[in-house]
Amino acid sequence: MRTAVVAVVKDEERYIAEWIAYQFAIRFDAVILLDNKSTDGTKAAAERFKQHFDVRVFDWTLTTPDYQRKGYEFALELFRNEFAWMACLDADEFLVLDRPLGDMLARHSDAAAIAVPWAMFGSSGHAERPAGLVIESYTQRAPATFGPNRHIKSIVRPKQVRTCRVSHWFEVDGPYVDLAGRAIVDVKARLDDAPDYAAGQLNHYFTRSRADWDAKLARGYHDLQRQPQEFDFYDRNDVRDDSAARWAPKVRELLATVF
Repeated sequence: MRTAVVAVVKDEERYIAEWIAYQFAIRFDAVILLDNKSTDGTKAAAERFKQHFDVRVFDWTLTTPDYQRKGYEFALELFRNEFAWMACLDADEFLVLDRPLGDMLARHSDAAAIAVPWAMFGSSGHAERPAGLVIESYTQRAPATFGPNRHIKSIVRPKQVRTCRVSHWFEVDGPYVDLAGRAIVDVKARLDDAPDYAAGQLNHYFTRSRADWDAKLARGYHDLQRQPQEFDFYDRNDVRDDSAARWAPKVRELLATVF
């Protein structure tokens, strides 16, 4: 059973290497990147992994509001016969589980899609970009009851996907479940209740530092316009959570084989 992560990325040169290394640390088999007209070294950094890891980089030039949804559909269709499971994530999202990835997927062998809830991380007090890894530098997040934490991202069986409704969820032929195996009957981009992180979560380093937030706004989005004052809303640091930091030694080991 082979697995892959797919992401649509733009101008992530500073962070893309850590993100790719993390995916291999937690034992995904491949990383598929759709480069959305980056103007920095994102693509070059990603391609340096190719000598040692299964990393595939495509130019993705779509700039319509559905650029991400269409990107996921493109990758899922292209690789539907190669991978049993594909996670559709962003480059600021890190999957954290209570068990090895393969064991989690085996637990949900009858599912067509698995919904993973966000755990929104704040700046951890960083005004400027810290020198260390993201997974070590940002260890403060919002409580589970914070509204945006109800959003999900999905790990899907590409052969059972009919369409990507939005970047968060899909129409699939078969059960949609959460990480605990509970069926989600009314599938949509958000859960009805606060998430339960007992079986895992998707660490979403949405703001990072204030300097990163300002750079995010300067870069812009195709599908919405963020405002500077949104930083104060998302910069929640109520709960200490270093769940992803345990992977830091392995991430550094993998990075050392590439750079």
